[in-house]
Amino acid sequence: MQTSIVPSARSLSLLVVVLLSVQGCALEAKDAPAPALETVAVVADQTPVKAGDKVVATVEKGRRFGVLARRGDGVEVQVCVGNDIVRGTLPTSAVKFLTDADVDLAAEWLKMAKDLNPKLDLPAYRAKLDALVDRVAAAAAAGKTPREQARLIGVQLFQREKLIHAGSQKRLDLLLDVALGDCFSFSLLYLCIGQRLGMPLCLVAAPKHAFVRYEARGERFNIETTEE
Repeated sequence: MQTSIVPSARSLSLLVVVLLSVQGCALEAKDAPAPALETVAVVADQTPVKAGDKVVATVEKGRRFGVLARRGDGVEVQVCVGNDIVRGTLPTSAVKFLTDADVDLAAEWLKMAKDLNPKLDLPAYRAKLDALVDRVAAAAAAGKTPREQARLIGVQLFQREKLIHAGSQKRLDLLLDVALGDCFSFSLLYLCIGQRLGMPLCLVAAPKHAFVRYEARGERFNIETTEE
């Protein structure tokens, strides 16, 4: 089984690719691209995304994309155009390659949630997400080892927060409203908690599944994020 290991903050790249396939931008599994491992931010105003010589979309300054491939003096990305996912190229001169320090995973997850639900109240949901992450991080901080912290995260999420594994539910607003999510959304939640704790977690993406991995100072273990 092939897996892709994605450092915590750089999981934004994979998040971009996966969430483009949700709600209104349906992408058949057989056509799904390999997970991206680089993330870029658009630094120029009204930047065209081109497929060959044709402009397929224009994107605003500040938009972030997972890179599917580098193409000469450009980077290949995916954008939603109506109900379609379109591949195109952004000029390298118009983007900045992001490092872990550049990415607030929670903020990016919320922005993408708003793309899927335009009525989303971003400040209100940021407050809800921060409150959840704070509660879980506080509970996990009592652990004296990384394994114990990981166990306490699961206890808090599934015993006290009452999270429920539900099919392919990737939307953050539904996770926060009704505690439903899937392996990918729960894994992203773990990464947000890990960032708050300073815990070096990374996303592991396998066919039809995702989980997280702790790896630091010679210790390495996997965390199944859909159960306690």
